[in-house]
Amino acid sequence: MSTGTLSFTPQEALARELILERSAARHHAPRQAPRTRRHVRAALLLRSLAERLDPSAGTAGRPSRRAPVPHARSPRPWSAAPRRTPHRHT
Repeated sequence: MSTGTLSFTPQEALARELILERSAARHHAPRQAPRTRRHVRAALLLRSLAERLDPSAGTAGRPSRRAPVPHARSPRPWSAAPRRTPHRHT
């Protein structure tokens, strides 16, 4: 084997670039925007309908910043089921 740099034909260089682009696009694809959950979508729809029916009530009663809410995926401590010990066969 030679220790010099590798030289490719133009076809090989083009094929190599295409392979690198495709593998990068497959493995490092940008994530899509997260989907809005159904209950959130329903709440937004109801809010928009209420604002359409009565536009003055929608902006006056709502605060500008929302209070911090725990993440939807984490269980609430008061509703979390107690952990069960694993069953042991003896």
